[in-house]
Amino acid sequence: MTKTIYDPIAVLLHWGMAVLIIALLAVGMYMEELPKEDPSKFMIYGLHKAFGVIALILVAVRIIWRGLNPPPTPLETQARWERVLAHVIHMLLYIAMVMMPISGYVMSAAGGHPIS
Repeated sequence: MTKTIYDPIAVLLHWGMAVLIIALLAVGMYMEELPKEDPSKFMIYGLHKAFGVIALILVAVRIIWRGLNPPPTPLETQARWERVLAHVIHMLLYIAMVMMPISGYVMSAAGGHPIS
């Protein structure tokens, strides 16, 4: 029997990651606009780093979950190029979800502010 929908855990991971990533992007843009002398800036940076680590852990869980629970079968009405394009974009999104927290860690460590 072929699956036609994503399982509830995959859906929860998908939307949880979406909300987390959008929030991290918004907070990151906000942080950049704060003046250096703002006392809340370092607290916000700390929270941003902590949630970035959580995002990296969740993407690892999501990749493992996807490996153990394959996604639904593509629709037969989709053309082959649509399936290929969807797969390529999906993989690029996974790469971005892994690389963004890693690049944040590298930038923070290079600036002398490692995650504690």
